[in-house]
Amino acid sequence: MNPKKNHERQSYDKKWGDYSEYQILSLVNEEIKRIGIQDHARAKEYNRKRDKENAPSTNWLLTYKKLTWAEIVFKLGYKSYSNELKWDNMTDEELIVAAVKFMHKKKIFKSGDYNRLVHSEETPTLLKIMDRMGTFTFVQLAYIKKYGAPKDATKLNWNVFSNDQLLDLFRAEIKRIHATGQGDYIKRYDNMRAPGFVRLKDNIGQGKTKTLRSVYENKYNEPMFEPRPKLT
Repeated sequence: MNPKKNHERQSYDKKWGDYSEYQILSLVNEEIKRIGIQDHARAKEYNRKRDKENAPSTNWLLTYKKLTWAEIVFKLGYKSYSNELKWDNMTDEELIVAAVKFMHKKKIFKSGDYNRLVHSEETPTLLKIMDRMGTFTFVQLAYIKKYGAPKDATKLNWNVFSNDQLLDLFRAEIKRIHATGQGDYIKRYDNMRAPGFVRLKDNIGQGKTKTLRSVYENKYNEPMFEPRPKLT
């Protein structure tokens, strides 16, 4: 990172860090008026046109003041909040469905491309998704399940999933490929849809007393793998 830019960023953080919410909102309000976006206060346009020395970014506002853009616009009384309010009233699953639909329409997969093209009227912003779920990976996994993994897709970050979620994905993949055993699963599973066997074993298994198989069979009340076809 450029030392000069890093110093500037730290000085802004220090300057605004002691401000009250009212003072921060006043700064943002004055900047919205200066830019001239009162009638349609979009976060993307605010970030692009703001005076960096006089007003914080939406990312800073969320990180240091826990204020989403929708909350800010609502508190300042601007109209565009009505376009973003609907996302606040949706479940995580509904947000994911909307985001996946938008990604398919725009032929994108990466979070950076999503953030660059997003419009809050059509789909939840990346800021909204991250604020609600903490990661974009859940959206990407839903996309893969519906449309398959695009060519430029990178391996998903399985660390954001709980052990229960990993087990559910593991089970779904076993049934999708009709895996008959550990070796068969390792050979044929899609690593964009489910975690690897070794990862699950390391995450969940605890020696002889708590194996991956015992955890799986206790949770789902069924054998872990499908029976091998009988030779005729």
